[in-house]
Amino acid sequence: MFGNRLRATQERAQDKHAVIDGVRALRVQEEYEREWREKKRAEAEKVRLMHKDLARACEEQKIYKLKLPADQAQEEHISYYRIAQSQKAALIEARRQAQLAHEAVVHNKNAVLTQIKKNEDRKANELRNKFEEGKRLKHKLRVEKLRLEEIRQRNLKELQKEGVPPNYQVELIHHKVAIH
Repeated sequence: MFGNRLRATQERAQDKHAVIDGVRALRVQEEYEREWREKKRAEAEKVRLMHKDLARACEEQKIYKLKLPADQAQEEHISYYRIAQSQKAALIEARRQAQLAHEAVVHNKNAVLTQIKKNEDRKANELRNKFEEGKRLKHKLRVEKLRLEEIRQRNLKELQKEGVPPNYQVELIHHKVAIH
């Protein structure tokens, strides 16, 4: 009895699972069919659009063939004027570029000449300053030599005044003042 009840419960559970599996299988099948129908519909739409585009392209080609000679003549006319305008603009631009290049060369030349002049002036000033410095140094040395000679003469006079014998003065008498 207990076994019958258990078996009956198991059978009900299996039946319930079978029903659920059946519902799931049915849903999967319906989904598959829905996707298949959608795919077919999309393919049909794609084919329809391709036919529509093809028909439009054929119509455009017919119109193009009819309009081709007139359009071609007009295009040639427009192309001729466009080329003429382009060449004119290119010529004007080439002249402008040549003018700019010439101005740049002149500017560069003037800058170089100015730099050369500045360098020459700087070198002349440096040489003049060097010469002046040499003259100042020579004068300063001459003044220093005269001052030392005065001191030597003064020392000799003091030695003579104090009565130092001349043989002790010989070195001071013959000493030449030299400044380097």
